[in-house]
Amino acid sequence: MTRKTKLSIFVFAGIVALATVAGIIMLDEQTMTTQEDKTNTVLLKESVPPPVSPVYERTILTGVPMLTSYQLSDKHPSDNKVYHQVNKETHQFVLDAIDNGISLLTIEDRISFYENYNNKDARNLFEATNSDGSSTYYRVSYSEPKLHVTSHYVKLFVYAESDPYTISNAKAVSSLDSSKFESQLEDAYVWLEVDDATARDIKSIMSDNGKTLQLGNVKADAYYFGPLSDDLQRTDIHNMYADKLGVDKIE
Repeated sequence: MTRKTKLSIFVFAGIVALATVAGIIMLDEQTMTTQEDKTNTVLLKESVPPPVSPVYERTILTGVPMLTSYQLSDKHPSDNKVYHQVNKETHQFVLDAIDNGISLLTIEDRISFYENYNNKDARNLFEATNSDGSSTYYRVSYSEPKLHVTSHYVKLFVYAESDPYTISNAKAVSSLDSSKFESQLEDAYVWLEVDDATARDIKSIMSDNGKTLQLGNVKADAYYFGPLSDDLQRTDIHNMYADKLGVDKIE
């Protein structure tokens, strides 16, 4: 083998070695880049919080889901506010709240209330057209008071005496019937627990006279919640509280 041939072999071997080293370096760099990309992807995923469902879609309840309503006696068409029109498309649980002062909700009802009403411009304001063409305005609000379904509770919404658009449909009751609401008159706007006998008396008064009452010199809407609640006759509501009430679910 000549000197020239040996030199050529060494040169070729060197080129192969350099190419091999370069290939290893490129492979290492590519591997590192891939690992960095994976790490960055993981970090990016961890840094972006998962989508959060709206609060009203939660399935864990903090209390009893319900709507309560009262008449906006100081409102009239000139207040420039937007109102939901009460019509045949209005959900029954809203109509029940307007008619009875309170309606109990399922989780599905609550979602429907927020999506169809509370997320709109009018939110919780409603306008009902009377038979004579006039309108009555209501505020229908959602809440989850911490109440026990096996106990009786009564609450009053007292209308201000100075209100120029006073409630005209308040039914006057006797002084004896008014005395049943003595505690609620002293501590209005909050749920107060009452005994079974008082609860039955109040339910009877409301059944005979409606929810809007004239109690002495005071006009107020009366609300009841407990085992005697009318909504507990609804299958879906009944089944929500069947275990707590110790009764069978309706199949």
